[in-house]
Amino acid sequence: MPKLFRLLVFAMVASALMLAAGVPYCRADATWDVKLEVSDEVNTEIDEDDALTTETQDMAFEVDYSTELAPTLEFSFSFSFDITEEKIEDEYNTKETTPEAEAELVAQWWSIAAGWSQTIADDEDPSADEDRVDSEWDVEVKIEPENEKLPQFTYGIAGDDDTIDRSYEGAFEYGFLDMVEIGVEAKKDTTDAREALDDDTDDRALSGNVDFSRDFLEFWKFEAGWEGERDQSLTLTDSDLLLEKGDSLSNNIGSKLEYAPLGWMEYSVEHEWDWEKDLVADLPAERTDTLNGEATWNPELTETITIELGYSDERVQTYNTDSNSREWSQEYNTSASLEIFDILTVDGSYDRAVDRDSPEDPTEQFTRTRDDDYKLEAEATIWEDQITASIARELKYSWEMGIKTTSEYSWEYAAEISWDRIPNLELKPKYTVTRDGDAVEGSKDAERALEVELAYTIELGSVVSIELEHGYSRTAFYPDSDAGHIEREDDTSLSVAFSDFLEGMSTEGGVERTVSDQSQDDLGPEMDLKYVYKFEWQILDNYEASFEYEHELNDLSEDGESYNTGFSCELYNDQIKLSFEHEKTIQLGGDKKKSHSYLVELSGEF
Repeated sequence: MPKLFRLLVFAMVASALMLAAGVPYCRADATWDVKLEVSDEVNTEIDEDDALTTETQDMAFEVDYSTELAPTLEFSFSFSFDITEEKIEDEYNTKETTPEAEAELVAQWWSIAAGWSQTIADDEDPSADEDRVDSEWDVEVKIEPENEKLPQFTYGIAGDDDTIDRSYEGAFEYGFLDMVEIGVEAKKDTTDAREALDDDTDDRALSGNVDFSRDFLEFWKFEAGWEGERDQSLTLTDSDLLLEKGDSLSNNIGSKLEYAPLGWMEYSVEHEWDWEKDLVADLPAERTDTLNGEATWNPELTETITIELGYSDERVQTYNTDSNSREWSQEYNTSASLEIFDILTVDGSYDRAVDRDSPEDPTEQFTRTRDDDYKLEAEATIWEDQITASIARELKYSWEMGIKTTSEYSWEYAAEISWDRIPNLELKPKYTVTRDGDAVEGSKDAERALEVELAYTIELGSVVSIELEHGYSRTAFYPDSDAGHIEREDDTSLSVAFSDFLEGMSTEGGVERTVSDQSQDDLGPEMDLKYVYKFEWQILDNYEASFEYEHELNDLSEDGESYNTGFSCELYNDQIKLSFEHEKTIQLGGDKKKSHSYLVELSGEF
């Protein structure tokens, strides 16, 4: 720990010197941030023979600065370094240092960004190789004219100890008559290996698109479009000899016609063709033909009755693939809603989905599946809106080749109770019954669940607040092929808060308890318990102090406790903010684990 404190003091002094040197030259609209974080973690793993202790120390320092050099020119810069040292008992220490810098210049229609990072790994083992140093850098230039009719361009170059990567990208879009849009985009990425024996790569792509959209009369709308792309990938030796080549061409053409004669009636038909050809293998192009139609009707019969009907049909056929097939999918959707005097609402629906698959190969089997889903829901609000009750019934069936395979039945009863005579009290009970059946195996599984949620808040004036929350859950399982069992879970939390009991002071304490148990397992209940305490103090509108403590007692995991302390203040006419945080965690029992972390941050705006 003394070493960590020395590093902490050193970084704070360095931050202050940088701040003192930089503030007089900051523009009136500049922002900056200086951050230091130091942590120390000690972990002891205990096995049958011995205990092994590992200590990890980490220090991270970061400086961020941004300013507006001109009304349309912004500059930002950041520098950081991270030092991580690991000490393993009876072994050599390892140390890794990572400095990193980034800068960006952003104008109205162009920008330049650059970055650099380095990783220095130091191993104290005398038999190890020399320190490993890995460096990376990158530069990116973007040109994005405000006029949409002018092309956009991006150039990037990046390098490390092994390769140099370059990327070029240009894009152009043009639209006219509010009906037609044309786009062209070109990309090129190259990788040059620094070693003569390593291969280079050259990837290129050229794509284009044309989109057309037009409304006819009052009810018709037509859309059509084309997209195409040519991709090439080359692998070269250092002397530009071709080792491997990839070349493909893809196209997509689509059209859609929509017809809406009435406000509650809509029809649409969509046709799409996709094909892709491998120009190197010189094989027939793989094609996919998709036809889709949809229809929806949702008339408002009365102010209290609404219905909705829907149908969709999709047919997909593939050519020149390893497994050509014809797929046909249909969906039917119906729903109705009834509302009575703003007290009772009843909703019902029926959905059906039918899928067919016809392989081109006569030796493969034709498949046909069907899913049916029936739902009925009702919700009522009674007793001056203090009680809301609901009931839901759902039936699901699955069919394959005309034979029923599975079935599912479920009931759900739920309520929300809020009583005016006991304000801030909420009670939410819910009971569900579910049965699943396998028609092929002839088996049935059942499940019954009861859940109750209780929330109650007591407010004593404007200072004291007491909150109680409790969740009660019991789920009974009745599998067809095994003995049934019951799973239990209870969650309880109680907190007491004092807000501004003294000027600027607030505190809160609480306990959280979770208990779970399962019958027929010959084990007792498992409990997790947590105690929480928080304190906050706002001093003279410029200073803030906080403290938080947690203590956990767990049956399923190790016990532990944590401390978190924070302090912040405004300085120099509120233009500088200083923040400090300290966090400590301790794992109790079993494997020992202890960690400390410190965070110091200076930020401001001038």
